[in-house]
Amino acid sequence: MATLFVDKLDPQSGTALEIGTSGDTVTVPSGATFNVAGTLQSGGAAVANTPNFKVDLSSAVSVATATNVKITWDEEQWDTASAFASNKFTVPSGQAGKYFFYSQYVMPDLGGSDKQMQIKIFKNGAEAAYGYNRGERDRTVEVSTVLNLSVSDYIEVYAKQNGGTTVNVLADDNGTFFLGYKLIE
Repeated sequence: MATLFVDKLDPQSGTALEIGTSGDTVTVPSGATFNVAGTLQSGGAAVANTPNFKVDLSSAVSVATATNVKITWDEEQWDTASAFASNKFTVPSGQAGKYFFYSQYVMPDLGGSDKQMQIKIFKNGAEAAYGYNRGERDRTVEVSTVLNLSVSDYIEVYAKQNGGTTVNVLADDNGTFFLGYKLIE
């Protein structure tokens, strides 16, 4: 095996450089850095944290005490794969893998330090993660999780509180939202 020492490789045609032949393995050794200033592709597809989405709430959602209430997201900020619809994210065809999800909402004072607000991420109709907050003032409640998903799995967000009366998840573009993206593996 021969070693070639160069500082730069340019294709003769000036359009594309091919390293190896179909079936070959090109290895970047451990400890080496592979810098990509342009678009990194795998199998002809760009490698990125997609699909991804962000939705938020423009009108309040009523939450009765001791009841899981699905958040009805009514403003889509972006959705790279058109995978968010009917208040849930559904994994598109060919996009199975690990996903990061984060959601938060603002809920008003529940009237006591023993009162609790919860936010829950559901996977296929079952609770997968939750977060909570206690207190006597308006609070932000948040949850994040990483889930391994298959095609057609779906993710929803629910609110729950134990304040004794119906309260609202507050509409707030900066404080009440749900987002997610596929992790690069």
